[in-house]
Amino acid sequence: MACHNNIIGNEMPAGVDGKTRIFNNLIFNLAPSNKIDIIASLDIGIQEKSKRTDTTASAYTYGSFVSLRYKFNPKISATVRGEYYQDLDGVLSGNIGSYNWLKGNGITLGFEYRPIESAYVRLEGRYLRLDNEIKPFYKGNERVEGMLNIGFEY
Repeated sequence: MACHNNIIGNEMPAGVDGKTRIFNNLIFNLAPSNKIDIIASLDIGIQEKSKRTDTTASAYTYGSFVSLRYKFNPKISATVRGEYYQDLDGVLSGNIGSYNWLKGNGITLGFEYRPIESAYVRLEGRYLRLDNEIKPFYKGNERVEGMLNIGFEY
């Protein structure tokens, strides 16, 4: 299955000169077997008059991820996800500390337990790495995160 999302319009606040933004998101969701799910996503955006080095030129953003989930049984699964993001003009990422642009990648490994079909407990570990020049984290441009999530679907 594939899905395409698109936004076109002026995303500037009232009182600021308008800048047309076009943002496209394309998602592919595949299930080659009843034990494997694959999701791939590609984001491409453009905003006029927004380049940091030339405010008359358009700025571009890119993002993508690929996720693979393996279901050991209906209650337990494992997921690995790789992602990449580039917003060299800060159109979507805005300011991060003293930086007004973002470029990075990451990998996430997760395990999920579903005690019932509509509820889950998920444990994830994520490694993020930003471009060498961007150092907003406590230890520079790299970060390791651990997350425990509990959710209900209705």
